[in-house]
Amino acid sequence: MDSSRPAAISVGAARAAAALDHNLDDGLGGATDDRVFKRSFSALSLSLIAAVDLSAPFLEPAEAQAFFDRMLDYFQRERDLRGFDPAHGWMHTVAHTADALKFLVRNPKLAPGSAGRLLAAVRTKIDSHDAVFTWGENDRMALALQSALRRPDTAPAALIVWTEGWVKAHQALWANGPQVDPRRFAAVENAKQVMQGLYAALSIESSPTVEGLEARRTIGAALARMR
Repeated sequence: MDSSRPAAISVGAARAAAALDHNLDDGLGGATDDRVFKRSFSALSLSLIAAVDLSAPFLEPAEAQAFFDRMLDYFQRERDLRGFDPAHGWMHTVAHTADALKFLVRNPKLAPGSAGRLLAAVRTKIDSHDAVFTWGENDRMALALQSALRRPDTAPAALIVWTEGWVKAHQALWANGPQVDPRRFAAVENAKQVMQGLYAALSIESSPTVEGLEARRTIGAALARMR
């Protein structure tokens, strides 16, 4: 094995990451325009760098943490949530950023509490949207949460609070029978789809963790109350 390979990966990945990181700010938070493609596909490319560090580690703990923090920040600040357009193709910022977070949150170099932070970020993203995601975004967020909830430092209480919040939102949504707020319906429906995807992903793991099994029980109990 070429001993120079990890160093080459580190230098090359660092240069690429710096350029892609810069792209995430181009037009961020403004009107919807074509700059979304630069941001979204930069996030997707960053997911590959995050994945490489899992198989051939090159990031220092502080760098891995800063990478995770940066992607969480971008995830929360991105306002262009379009998925696919027949004329322009895929934009998909939610899915692409979820992919990056999926690999980042698997990294053992992250500080404890990372799962709780990702849960909060997913909730914020769902609450910020006024429609039901239709281009697979909920499944991609579910896979990111699956990675988070398998971590040995995951605090079960964080998931319990998160699911209880959505159960209460579901109950409030239907408190007046069929007269529902469409925006709140979208949020609750997105949350339920994320939870369903997460439950399925945790159920078919070939090597489940103790933390993942506990998370599956919590998710299943919440879904039973949202029927």
